[in-house]
Amino acid sequence: MAEEVCFRDTIHLEGKQNLFKHSDIFASKPILANLIVVQPNSNLELLSQTLENLEAANCSDLLLGSSVLPNNKGLLIRVLASKTLQIKKYIKYALNSVRHLTNRSSLPYIPK
Repeated sequence: MAEEVCFRDTIHLEGKQNLFKHSDIFASKPILANLIVVQPNSNLELLSQTLENLEAANCSDLLLGSSVLPNNKGLLIRVLASKTLQIKKYIKYALNSVRHLTNRSSLPYIPK
């Protein structure tokens, strides 16, 4: 059985060598995280809405965007933050949300 490529991503940012280090986006939010959620046969619109709900995640100080993977195989989420702790908090929310939605519930995960 041949492997199927779901997506390819290339990003190369090198600290002091980064051409964008003084950009308004990267200067205020220098921490970058990529989350790749491979969820074929899922409601990706609901998943995207849930994962982009920074108020529900209690992470209002992040910048975030998501894109659907080719052939509707899942989502790519990019997150920018000013502190690593903010990213860790969001990743926990995202993991719990994906787990919750995978259990076929239509309600978003609300952190306690």
